[in-house]
Amino acid sequence: MPTKPVSVSAIIPVYNGAAFLAEAIESIRRQAYDPLEIIVVDDGSTDDTSTVAARFPNVRYIFQENGGPPAARNRGLKAVNGELIAFLDADDLWSEDKLKAQLAHLAAAPSMEIVLGRRQNMRLTGVVDGRLRFEISSDPLTALSLGCGLFRRSVFEKVGRFDETLRHCDDWDWFMRARERSVAMEIRDEVVLFCRRHDRNITERKEVNDAHLIKMLKQSLDRRRRNHGVARSLPQVSSYQWERAARPGTIAEGRKPPARPLVSVVVPVYNGERFLAAALDSIFAQDYRPLEVIVVDDGSLDGTAAVAKSYGEVRYIHQANQGHGTAKNAGIAAATGEFLAFLDADDLWAPRKLSLQIGYLLKHPEAGYVTARARNFVEPGTPRPQRMTQDLLLTEHAGLYVSTLVARRTALAKIGDFDPSYAHANDTDWFFRAKEAGMPMTILPEILLYRRLHAANRSYRTEPRNSEFLRAVKSSMHRKRKRDSARRNDGETLVSVIIPVYNCERYLGEAIESALRQSYRPLEIIVVDDGSTDDSGQVAQSFGSAVRYCLQPHAGIGAARNRGVDAARGRYLAFLDADDLWTEDKLALQTAAFDRDPGLDIAFGHVRHFHSPDLPEEAKKKIYCPTVAMPGYSCSTMLVTRAAFSRVGPFEVSWQVGEFIDWYARARQIGLKSIVLPDVLLRRRLHAANQGIVQRWARTDYVRVLKAALDRRRNAARDGGEGSANDDEPKG
Repeated sequence: MPTKPVSVSAIIPVYNGAAFLAEAIESIRRQAYDPLEIIVVDDGSTDDTSTVAARFPNVRYIFQENGGPPAARNRGLKAVNGELIAFLDADDLWSEDKLKAQLAHLAAAPSMEIVLGRRQNMRLTGVVDGRLRFEISSDPLTALSLGCGLFRRSVFEKVGRFDETLRHCDDWDWFMRARERSVAMEIRDEVVLFCRRHDRNITERKEVNDAHLIKMLKQSLDRRRRNHGVARSLPQVSSYQWERAARPGTIAEGRKPPARPLVSVVVPVYNGERFLAAALDSIFAQDYRPLEVIVVDDGSLDGTAAVAKSYGEVRYIHQANQGHGTAKNAGIAAATGEFLAFLDADDLWAPRKLSLQIGYLLKHPEAGYVTARARNFVEPGTPRPQRMTQDLLLTEHAGLYVSTLVARRTALAKIGDFDPSYAHANDTDWFFRAKEAGMPMTILPEILLYRRLHAANRSYRTEPRNSEFLRAVKSSMHRKRKRDSARRNDGETLVSVIIPVYNCERYLGEAIESALRQSYRPLEIIVVDDGSTDDSGQVAQSFGSAVRYCLQPHAGIGAARNRGVDAARGRYLAFLDADDLWTEDKLALQTAAFDRDPGLDIAFGHVRHFHSPDLPEEAKKKIYCPTVAMPGYSCSTMLVTRAAFSRVGPFEVSWQVGEFIDWYARARQIGLKSIVLPDVLLRRRLHAANQGIVQRWARTDYVRVLKAALDRRRNAARDGGEGSANDDEPKG
C-alpha cells in the first residue's frame, strides 16, 4: 500500500490585513499539496479581512478579540489537525515549492523537528528588493522567521506555545526556547519566504525597543542559569549545529583531507588568571588536531604565568606590557602552523570551531581566512553599564573579532600584522585591511565563539572601543581615497562595463544602478542601444555623465557588445545584460582574483535566478527557476582582460543568441585560463522576453553554436593544433 501523505496545517494570523491576505492565501494554495489545511486567525480586524477570507471556501476562518500575534498563533495551534504546522504572516508570500522541498527534507530526516529556509525582502508591490543583500551564510537569531519553517506538531509540546506577554519578538523568544531544549532544526539555503516591506510593518519593527528584547533575553538567561548554569548551557545553544557538522562528508566525520595541517593558536593575555584556564580548556576540547598553542603574556601582574605553565602542551612567551596588538604579533612570529587562530583569554570556543573553519579553508583554497558567528554572555555578578544595551541585545552576531578568525599564514603575511597603536580595535583595523587587500570575509553560520562580558575586559568598555572603531573606519576610507586617486591616474586598473540593450526600458535602470553601486573603482559604464524603439535611450541618458550612451542601428546583441568593446578604455571588460543585476562586490571580488593570479584571463562567479515580479503566475510555472546558486558561465558574470578578449576576437554577430557560448568555446580552445569564484555575483532575471528561455527559434542558434565549436575542435585535433576533441564542452 502507498504511504499515506502527512497532513499540513498552515496558520495565517492577521490584523487589518485585507490588502494582502488574498495573495498570502493564494501563495499557500499554489503549493499543490494535499492534504493541506489553511487556518486564518483574525485578531480583531476592523477592515475587510473577514470578507477576503470568505472568498476562499476551503479556508477555516477564526475570529478573536485583539490579543496580538502570539495570541493569534496560539489560537491557530489549538485548531490545527495537521501532523506538520507552518505559519505565514498575512503580508508575506511563500515560494511555490516551499512545502515540496521541506516535506522531502523532513521525510528524509525523521529525527529532524524543524526545517527552515531563507527569506528575502520585497517592496510593497511584490518586487523583490535587489538592494537588500541576501547572505546565504547568515544565521542571526533575528533572521529566523516562522514563515520560513515547517514544524512537527510535537515540537510545540516540547517547547510550548508563543509567549502572549510579548507584543513583539515572540517568534525570537520561541526559537530561543527551542534551542535551549536542543530541538533538532536546520536552516537550508532555499529561499522559501518573501517578506513584504511596507510602512506598517517597518514601523512595527522600529517599535521593537530595548524593553521587549531585554525582557526576552533576560528570561532566556534566567532559564539557562536555573537549568544548567551559564557555563554548561552555552554550548547547548547551538547543539544542533554541532550535530550537523558531524554528518558524513564533513571534516569531522567521513571524508578527511590526506594530511591535516598544523594550526597555531595564539592566546594574548594580560592579567587573565581568572579566565585563562577556561579558554585553554576550550582549545584543547577541539576535535581538531594537530594544534600548537602559544600563550603570549603581555606583562601580567597576577597569576597568569602559573596558569599557562600548568598546561604542559602550551608554549609560554612573556613580554613587557606593550598592548594586545603587539602580543598577537609576537604569537604570529613564534607560530609554525600553516593556519593561525586567535582566542582572547576571557572567551570560549565551541568544540567544532577549528574543524568547521579548517574544513572550509581546505575546500576553498582561494579564501585567505574565515570567521564565524559569536554569542555574548555576561559573567554572573557583573553590573551592566547603561551604554551596553545594544551589545547585550546582539546575542548572535557576525564575528568581527579576532577570536573568530582562522587565517592562512600567507594571508597574514599579505595583510600584515595587527596595528599596536589600537588598544581596543586592532582586530577591526585588520579586517578592514583584509578587505582592502582583496580578501572578502566569509562568516560561517555556526556560533563558534562565546564572548564573555565582564567589568575588566576591553569589549565591556564601549567608549574607547567606539572611538578606535571610528578611527579604523576613517583610516580605511583615507586609504581607499588614495587608491582611487592612484587608479584614476593609472588606466591599467580601469574596468569598462558594457551594457547592451534592445527595448528593455523596464529593467535597464535597475541594471545600471547595480553597476553604479559597485564597491570597486574606477569604472566606466557604456550603454550600447541596439536600435531600441522604446524609451531605453532616455533611461540610459537620464544617468547623465555617469553613463556613456552609444546608439547603433539594430544589429543584435553580439554587435552591440562589440561596439561597447570598441568604445571601452579599460584594462578589464565586464558585460551586463540590461535585465540582470550585479551584487555590489562583483568587480571587487573579481579584480582581487586577478591580483592574486597575474596569469588569469577570465573570472566568472555564481548566479542566482529569480522570477521577475511582473511575470504572470502561469508563466512562472513554465519557466524553471533554480532555488540554489549555480556556477555562472555567462557573459554577465564574466570579467576578462582586454588582452585576453583580443586574443579570442569579437563576438559572432550572425546569431541571434548563443554568441557568448561561441566566444567562450573559442577562448577554451586557445587555452585561456579561467576560474569560477564561489561568490554569487549575478542575479539573473527570468521574464517573458528572455531570449533562449521562451523563444523557440533560439534553440536553432544554440545547436549551430555547439556544432561550430565541435567542428573547430575536430579540425584542430586533425591538424595537430591547439585544442582536442576530448576537451570538456563549453558551458553556457
